[in-house]
Parts: sequence; structure tokens; C-alpha cells
Amino acid sequence: GTYFSATASPCRRCPPGAVCAGGGTPPQAAPGYYPVASGVYVSCAPADVCVGEGTCLRGHTGFRCGTCASGFYKDADSGHCKDCPRNIVAVFVVLFTCAAIGCVVLVRIARSAHGYFTAASIGFNFLQVISVLASFPRLRLPGSLKQLFRVLSAVNIDLQLFRPECMVSDSKAAYHIIWAIKVSTPAIMLIIFVAAWGCVWSWAKCRGTMPAEKLQSWKYAFTNASVTMMFILYLMVSNTALEIFPCTRLPDGQYVMDREPSVVCYSSTWFRQLAASLAVLICYSLAMPLVVGTVLFRRRENLWKRKNQAKYGLLFARYRPAFFLFELAILGRKFGVIFGKVLFAHSVVW
Repeated sequence: GTYFSATASPCRRCPPGAVCAGGGTPPQAAPGYYPVASGVYVSCAPADVCVGEGTCLRGHTGFRCGTCASGFYKDADSGHCKDCPRNIVAVFVVLFTCAAIGCVVLVRIARSAHGYFTAASIGFNFLQVISVLASFPRLRLPGSLKQLFRVLSAVNIDLQLFRPECMVSDSKAAYHIIWAIKVSTPAIMLIIFVAAWGCVWSWAKCRGTMPAEKLQSWKYAFTNASVTMMFILYLMVSNTALEIFPCTRLPDGQYVMDREPSVVCYSSTWFRQLAASLAVLICYSLAMPLVVGTVLFRRRENLWKRKNQAKYGLLFARYRPAFFLFELAILGRKFGVIFGKVLFAHSVVW
């Protein structure tokens, strides 16, 4: 429990988080702790990723063994790094193919203007909110239930479910790349819808056989589908933008992100991410519902006319006329859930 030091006599007590063999042998990090400076050891999360003497469990590397080595991904439930699945590229090819098919289906639904899948919409919104509950830090759930919620997170367009970090060799860089892609998804989807509309418009002009009224209906359908997609992505994007705030204070006074312990809070990297996060929260999470609500409110007297239903019908046509803004209330509920998750984190940087 002690060790010999040339600067102190006769012996020093073993520092917290270390083990001492006695004599002149210097202290070594105990299992569950990681050395950060001379005589300073911080706990690892989870504890078993640090096996002692500054060594990490297989698949782990970096500060507090909090980063996954190449070929591994971090399991959100256990915090352990696990082997990447095989054929990960093929998985994402299938995923993006399904996403493209989903966009086509959404446009077709918007153009049909005769069915709005009310029950499916209610179920979708319910599953989106429920799937977030598994990530509440202070909510203790059985393992099987947490696994079910993880599967349900697919309705939040949660890329983490498909292990995207396995496509990047550097785990720390993978987090920032994936984070940037997730918060940029609305812009990416808008570009895809605009490009698709451009293809339809070019094809119609080249053929010269499509009536102007039909071409206009396609334009309205793309508008309807684009705005609806912004609402579908709302919870995933807002949740991603807020995940940088929960941070844990280490014994040396340094803060690290709960979501990615390799990122130090208040560092230059974190402040750049903070600026991007605030931009997303202001321009998308707050401004987008406000703009859509203003448009619908100004057209409230004529919302059920054919033109407005064709352009915005997927947002309001399934509700009674007096509740045409109810979709915005649903967005508010979603934001409240993810904000509550941040508010009740173990420690938060404000």
C-alpha cells in the first residue's frame, strides 16, 4: 500500500486508483482506472475496459480506454467496443437503397392526396418518442427492454444502429463524421428532393407530352414530401445536436463528453461542434417549425383547397380543421423528451 519516493521520506501512501507493490516499484493504475498524470488516476467507464497498469481491454484504446480501435464499434448499452460486423458496406448500400425507395413512396403518397395513413402516423410518432427512453441516463431498464428500444430506434433514422463507425478506421474521427452527417441530413434530403424534381421537370420538358397541370401536381407532391421529411427527421437531428452537452467531470477537473469520452469539453474541437450544434438548433429545431406553422396559419382559411392540400396535406389533413397545427404540438413533445434527457444527465455543461 506504499511506495518509496526519492523526494519524500520514508515512503508515500499509494494514491487513489493505483496499486503499489511496495519497495521502489512505482504505483501502477489499478483495474478500472487510467493514469492521466504522475500520481493521478481517473476511473474508466465502464470500469472493466481498463484492466490495470494503463492497459485497455481488447478493442479499446485512447484516453480512459474510451475509444474503439479500428475494426470495432462502441455498443451504446454496455459501453464496450465490439467487433464490427462483416460486409458493412453492403449493409449501407441496402440501407440507402431502402431510403431512396422510401422517398419515392413518400412522394407517391403526397401526390395521391387521398390517404394519409393516420394510424400509421400516430404509431410512428409514438415509437419515435418511446425509443428515446432507452437512452435516459437515470432510467434503469431490463436488458431485454433496452434491446427492444434499440431496435425501435430505427424509426428515428438512427444510423448508429447500423454501426457506421466501422466504415472509418479512426474511431474518434468516425464520431465527428457521423455526427456531421446526421445533423446535415435535412439539407441532404432537401438536395435529393430538389434534384429529383429537377429530373422530373427536365424529362417532362424534353418529352413535351406532360400537361402543365400534371407537372404542377408533381411539384406540389415534392414540396409536400420534402416538408414531411423535415418533420420525420426532427427528433433524430435535434437529439444529435443536443448530445454534445452532457459531460462528466474527471478528478483532474477536466470534462469529457458522455457520448464520446475521447472529446474533451471546452476544447477547440468541442467549441467548433458547439457552434454547429447551436446553428442546427436555431435554424432547424426552432426556426423550421416556426416557418411551417406561420405558413399554415396564414393559409388557415384555405387549407382544405386542393392546392394547399397538395403542398402541405401530409401535415394537417389527418386532423380536424380546428387542430391543423397539431403536428407542431407533436414536434414540441419530441423536443421536450430529448431536452429532458439532456437536463437529467449525470452532469451537463452549460
